[in-house]
Amino acid sequence: MLKSTINNFKINLLIQCGSEDKLIKGSEELDEWFKMHDKTIKIYPGLYHEVYHEIEKDRRIVLKDLRDWLNGHIY
Repeated sequence: MLKSTINNFKINLLIQCGSEDKLIKGSEELDEWFKMHDKTIKIYPGLYHEVYHEIEKDRRIVLKDLRDWLNGHIY
């Protein structure tokens, strides 16, 4: 049901996930799943499910990407 209705929402979408995430399979398919006009998908090589709880150097990259995306979407 979610897949059939998700594109009815008019939202900006940022998805951040790790390439080694074993809880959510198929992160590379998210681009096909979500057809939003403003969609950003960031897949971080070598990171796992909780990208905000990785080691400091990786977490900094993830949080910088989040901050940059948010700053670019403040109207």
